[in-house]
Amino acid sequence: MKPKWIAFSERWPDQVAALDDKNIKTVPRVLVTNNLAARNRMGQMSHVWLASPMMSSAPEQTGDVIAFDEGDRCLHDLTHWLEFDGLHELADQAAN
Repeated sequence: MKPKWIAFSERWPDQVAALDDKNIKTVPRVLVTNNLAARNRMGQMSHVWLASPMMSSAPEQTGDVIAFDEGDRCLHDLTHWLEFDGLHELADQAAN
């Protein structure tokens, strides 16, 4: 399957179960963005993070899609995620 950006308003990534307890499910880390048109000075896409998206429960941001990056920084107003078969396998290989 060719990688495709999908709006959170259209569909969310499938949840996955924890290895030790199949009753615990969460959205896995995926590539997310808050601006599909953002480019750096080299013309490459910017504003892209590997994170687990979730709905904000903060009263002033109810309904917003947020995530936390590796530095525990909150990413706001996420709009799209990248559907890409094999992303998690690639990430696992890079970590080993």
